[in-house]
Amino acid sequence: MDDNASLENSIRRASEEMIAEIREKEARELRRLEEDYAAEVERFRKKTQDETQARLDQELSRMENRAVLERKKIKLAALERFISRRVEDVMKGIRSHPRYRQFLVDAAAGAAADIPENVEVRIAPDDGVFGNDIDEALRSAGGDRQIRIEADASIGWGGCLVVDADGGRIFNCTLERIYFRKALQIRRKVLQMLQDKAGAVEGKESVTR
Repeated sequence: MDDNASLENSIRRASEEMIAEIREKEARELRRLEEDYAAEVERFRKKTQDETQARLDQELSRMENRAVLERKKIKLAALERFISRRVEDVMKGIRSHPRYRQFLVDAAAGAAADIPENVEVRIAPDDGVFGNDIDEALRSAGGDRQIRIEADASIGWGGCLVVDADGGRIFNCTLERIYFRKALQIRRKVLQMLQDKAGAVEGKESVTR
């Protein structure tokens, strides 16, 4: 009887030890799986975070570049408007110059010299006061031809259009045409003046600091 009890106790202990060992193995495997899962989650989180940050940095860089470009465009547009206003003021003010009358007469006479027959001179409405001077200059050149002086509202700044009434040619002696030929050079000069002025102001500010 004692031997049977001893055998049963021995089997029971062996079974309990086996069960405990199996449970321990299961616990270790679960811990390993949990650690692997946690590591995988962390890797995924880190990868997602890095990719998100990279996309964010890229978008921020694009936004900054667009902002810089827009600022440059706005600055250039403002500068262009400023130059256009200054140029228009200067060109319109040429009429008040003492030499403008002679310029207008010489321009009309010079173009008319290449026209053998009838001549039409178109001038800005505000230049009508110079009509007699132009007519006199053309008639003094000689020849028997018809001369007409007409107001033309399309001439905004000054100068004249001289039309070969028979040949159909038009000689453009307007200030607009003169400016058009020199526009790039004038703009470069104005920009250079503005840059020089800006540099002088910066230099003065640095000295006062």
